[in-house]
Amino acid sequence: MSFSYEYSGTTVDQGTLASSYTNALSSYLQGDGADYVAFLSHAVNNLSVEVASALKNAVMAGEFTLSGLFSAAQSKTGEVEGDAITNPTPTLTVTVGGTEYTIDLTAMLTGTDTASWNTVTKKDTITHTREFFTGSKAPEDYSDDWANPQPNQAPTATPIELTLAEFDEHAAAEAEEEDYSEEDVKYDINLLDTATDPDDDPLSVVDGSVKIVTVVDDVVTYGDLPAYITVDYDTGTLTVDRNHESFDELYLGSSWDLKITYQISDGTNTIDNTVDLTITGTADQFSDSTSITVTKVAGTLVYSGDYELTGFDWDAVVDVTGHGDYSHPSEGFEVTEDVGSIYQGTMTGKDNLETFNDVDPDETFTDGWSDDDSFDYTVEFKEQAANGSSVTITLEYDYWM
Repeated sequence: MSFSYEYSGTTVDQGTLASSYTNALSSYLQGDGADYVAFLSHAVNNLSVEVASALKNAVMAGEFTLSGLFSAAQSKTGEVEGDAITNPTPTLTVTVGGTEYTIDLTAMLTGTDTASWNTVTKKDTITHTREFFTGSKAPEDYSDDWANPQPNQAPTATPIELTLAEFDEHAAAEAEEEDYSEEDVKYDINLLDTATDPDDDPLSVVDGSVKIVTVVDDVVTYGDLPAYITVDYDTGTLTVDRNHESFDELYLGSSWDLKITYQISDGTNTIDNTVDLTITGTADQFSDSTSITVTKVAGTLVYSGDYELTGFDWDAVVDVTGHGDYSHPSEGFEVTEDVGSIYQGTMTGKDNLETFNDVDPDETFTDGWSDDDSFDYTVEFKEQAANGSSVTITLEYDYWM
């Protein structure tokens, strides 16, 4: 039953209007309107459901008083229009458990009307006007089961799937370091990006819950994040440092697959979610060197071999040195294949096996020397070179992986 009021008296006076209206509104409040009053005490006055329910019982029993039911105006020129009068602010006062509560009824009432009457003095006729609400409505957000709210619902989230490339300007520790800004190399992941809460509760990442998942022989373990991943629990942000030295071992064409688990809370419920992160390698520059030494033994003049090249885009320098009895024109060596280098003595005289000297001939790479991804060499000693003489080929190189 809703509240509806229309003054029906043949004449209007303040006492008759107030009594008629108060009785009509009180009757409504003791019936269907009591639940609206209890709801407003809970939603607006922040009373507990238990206290609001007790308040409802008191209202239904008629244990309340009403005030502020009318707004008033008076005029010497006739009835005052309702638009010129401020709407009334009706309130209900009730005592529950020894505590007095006052509930504003404005949110459950609607529509306005006025009633007027005159009083005559010796000089003037004064018109008295009263404005009042004429109907009822359900307060905003009211539902029949407001006193039996649904339990808080857990948030939901879908896994975050992301592929990031290692920062392609990163160089290994041996290569020249450059100064890059954090914005260039660090990537932020919002761990709450795919999470929602049906109750619109604020969400957060549970402190200490972010872990890396490792599976070995079907055994799942949870560990600390690697050094290149950090988490800010205040903002729920996971940051990947794509320029971290750990990625020196992640080469072009390779990738690392990581699974990260964490918990999301709405203050009441907690759920698990994951980040499936793939980090792909890019070309990093490395530097290295190697030395190949060939020593002449009796009966063997020619020695061949190769050195497998790692990575690509080699930038190398080669150095050939000899150590032995290379003082006579008949004594010397020749290096061929991917590098060319020839040395022979210039002095005349007999071999002297105890006269060893270091030589440093010129050397050049053969065009396309690294096309087959290896460094090939052949060292041929002159027959008269003393056994024990040696040739050393040294490569110093930069390469990319």
